[in-house]
Amino acid sequence: MKVAFKLPKGLASHLVNKRELRTVYQTNRAVKVYAFFALLKTITESGVIKDYHSQISDISSLTKKSRTGVYSYISQCKNLGLVKVSGCNLYLQSWKDAVNNVDCAYYSGLYTTLQYDTEHQKQTPEYLIYAAEIKENQERQTLAVIKQIENNLPLANTLGVGQTVQPKHVEELHKLQVFTYVNGKSENDYSLIHSCRADVQRTAKTLRKTYGMKDRRSVKYLKTQLAARGIATIAKRLLESDCRNRVNKNLYYTGYVKETQKTFWKQPDLIQLQVA
Repeated sequence: MKVAFKLPKGLASHLVNKRELRTVYQTNRAVKVYAFFALLKTITESGVIKDYHSQISDISSLTKKSRTGVYSYISQCKNLGLVKVSGCNLYLQSWKDAVNNVDCAYYSGLYTTLQYDTEHQKQTPEYLIYAAEIKENQERQTLAVIKQIENNLPLANTLGVGQTVQPKHVEELHKLQVFTYVNGKSENDYSLIHSCRADVQRTAKTLRKTYGMKDRRSVKYLKTQLAARGIATIAKRLLESDCRNRVNKNLYYTGYVKETQKTFWKQPDLIQLQVA
């Protein structure tokens, strides 16, 4: 069964870098607790789970936690001010209050929604927080590229775009950048097509900084987990070209292989969400 996993806009981006040292490794407890809380919010629209002790088995099945784990996470939610227990009832804070608890801006009515598969045993909710951050970031980057295209009339004309630039035009621009890199183009046209970065994927270095990770292997592990849990597909992207066109080294990672006499353009891994 699929459940709509909703988070207020901006919350995921705010939570993902809250890592802390626990024993040996750095972990992010806030992500896990807020993911658990988000699933509790799917149980009731009133904000009250009545006689919650009798529903522990259902909550355990929904969150994929043991009974002991459910009680532990409820306790952690209490510590963060996300829930209150009165008698046998569990009172859930509003999203507005939950967001304010971590000093994050709350935008009424704006949510990022993902599809959580309750039957996929490996699809644990905390990784949906990272998926939500990835979705929000890609949306922001897409809007930024749209503005650049709108402010660049020659580029807009090259794309055959009218007065309204849409997200699909950003994808078309990136495909055109890839095509012209591999196959070549006149210098003026090439410079125009590559005048802005149309790729909304991020490098491992950028992701590591965003998530507050100290080791680059942590990013690789995260990507592996997103793929293993059916949340995203990950694909490597490396282009080679016989042409001497160059992409902007300030925007991309490029180089030249003397042995093959080819230039290469190493693009960030492609992360495609399967739960959006």
